[in-house]
Amino acid sequence: MSSLTLRANIASLGSLRQLERSSAALGRSFERLSSGLRINRASDDAAGLAISESLKVDRRVFQQGLRNLNDGLSALAIGDGALEQLSTIATRLTELATQSANGTLGVSQRDALDEEAQALSREYLRIAQVTEFNDIQLFGGGQQIALQAGYGVNGTVSA
Repeated sequence: MSSLTLRANIASLGSLRQLERSSAALGRSFERLSSGLRINRASDDAAGLAISESLKVDRRVFQQGLRNLNDGLSALAIGDGALEQLSTIATRLTELATQSANGTLGVSQRDALDEEAQALSREYLRIAQVTEFNDIQLFGGGQQIALQAGYGVNGTVSA
């Protein structure tokens, strides 16, 4: 009988192991390229992944803060439009008072001017009382609107 001998090709096994490592590294590179991310899992860079996740949270918080500030700008725009109308009414009331003080007007003309002034005064009060944004009264309420733009108390803007 003859004896059976198994021989290993050590050089071939080393090359095969190196090929597997290269294939795995190539697969990770393709994964990064296809996702567009430098870090896809904690094994890529654990510290980098933690920083990346923290930045993603920050981005989402600040995106919401931006939406909150835009809502605040909308409220301010409504208030600004109402103030413009109130200013126009106040100017007209001043004109009516000056016109009424003229000595050449009779009682009926002064009564007509007074009637217009009373109507404008009522409109002034109505605008001041009903101007609101999302059920928040903008004038006469004595309250501040806090706009949350970021984290905590330091991320708040008051109007």
